[in-house]
Amino acid sequence: MDYGRRTMAGEEPLLRAAVRRAEIAITTEVRRAIPDARVTSFGAIDLYPSCLAFWICVATDAQRDTLLGDAAFADRMRRIVADCGYPADSVDRVGFTSESDETVDRDWAGNWYHAMK
Repeated sequence: MDYGRRTMAGEEPLLRAAVRRAEIAITTEVRRAIPDARVTSFGAIDLYPSCLAFWICVATDAQRDTLLGDAAFADRMRRIVADCGYPADSVDRVGFTSESDETVDRDWAGNWYHAMK
């Protein structure tokens, strides 16, 4: 699989700062519609900037389905990531998804770690 360019020496702190800004901005945006939404991210950005994913965690399956059913959702989230200073050459490869507490409780015995694997 082609992950794009490798992370350059000294770039990781800048990437981490941009990810943190993006988490805050995405949380702010999503909470306009879902006030109790939570955002987390993970990835191997120390190796490749494109190895990044954001999870929007919500309470209900209906909330999750609303987010995932919005065709422009990922594009809006990518614009936020870009506006937060993430490298333009990696933004298109950043992943976004949403999951609900309902599903994690039902399918993963409430364990978000296993749900995200």
